[in-house]
Amino acid sequence: MHVLRFSSLLLILTGLGSAPVWAASLQDNPAGFDPQASLQFGLDVQAFSDPIPLLRLNDDDWGRRLKGRHQREHAFLDGWAIAGAEEQGWHMSVLARRYGVAHANQDTVLLAQQIEQRLPFNAGQRYALDYGMDYWTGRGFRLGKSFSFPIAKFGQLDAGLAVQYLKSVDFKTENFVGVAQANANQQLEFTGRRETAGSLMNTSDLTRFNRFVAAGNPSGYGYALDIGLRWRGANGWQAELAGFDLAARIKGRDIPRSYQSGSFLYSKDGDLIGNADGSPAVLGRDSRGDLALRPKANWLADLRWRGTQWQGGLAWRYVDGLSLPRLHGEYLLMSENWLGLAYTPRTGLVECSLSNPWLALSLASSNASVNQARALAMGFRLTLPFQPW
Repeated sequence: MHVLRFSSLLLILTGLGSAPVWAASLQDNPAGFDPQASLQFGLDVQAFSDPIPLLRLNDDDWGRRLKGRHQREHAFLDGWAIAGAEEQGWHMSVLARRYGVAHANQDTVLLAQQIEQRLPFNAGQRYALDYGMDYWTGRGFRLGKSFSFPIAKFGQLDAGLAVQYLKSVDFKTENFVGVAQANANQQLEFTGRRETAGSLMNTSDLTRFNRFVAAGNPSGYGYALDIGLRWRGANGWQAELAGFDLAARIKGRDIPRSYQSGSFLYSKDGDLIGNADGSPAVLGRDSRGDLALRPKANWLADLRWRGTQWQGGLAWRYVDGLSLPRLHGEYLLMSENWLGLAYTPRTGLVECSLSNPWLALSLASSNASVNQARALAMGFRLTLPFQPW
């Protein structure tokens, strides 16, 4: 077994942000399921990484661009692609999901930066390390229903719920917590623990997983509940709130798991030398078995005002302690065609959009130079009315 190299912590963290994903939005709010018969197709791609530009993650010199920006660095994915139908508030669709959230504290980023940029350590310097990641992907279906409640002069209140069932789920979870201290020989002594599990683990690397653990056939499935509310006032105000992946569970069978703990000595390049007492062994255990993962709930909200020519408001997303407020505004170009502009301060994402009742398109970047962007997004949503039998 082999403890994770310090130099790979941020590569894994930011690597989450580079994967293509389909981003959930309030267009998927269960309270907004269409009472009119329609076919719907959607694909939204979104990614962001705090410490390094997205398109530089695979560069050989990615560490040279590594830079801490927050007390707690994040990479975040959440999304789906859908193809479905709605009628009389009922919703049924097939979907593909990818979800991931990763974090690393300031000391973890600083240590990775020093190792990758080959900066010298100060003897006695301590780093309190904290890194975690949950990632999963799957395919399945979604079934839901919305309900409308007129509330007289206060407008209309819509509520809805939906259930998801995902099969062929693959996932990986990882946690790395401890304290590293530099000595006078430019070495690092780390005391702590690391645990990795999931069907996406690389068990073929004999330095990472015990060769004597029997080969397996990992499999998994998952389910979740989505709920939503939407209020439409008579004076142009509108508010929405939706919770996705509530009470979510992912269950796996024959899942590989690796655990290490103790005190270990590393070279200045982040390579494992052995136990801190000089012995070559690393304490830990590799195994296979059943495993359950509880994905974190994802909350979205929006408060907006809509006039005859303009609309705008404040949106918000919250997951795993990460809060993402978003300012947005739209201008009516012509009959039912809205041109929009939005800004997310936390990621610096600037989004341009064009939408009407049938088609919605969007493009977004956090930097005028795409190569320097830490957040990128694009979206497509098509709604086709039809006459049921």
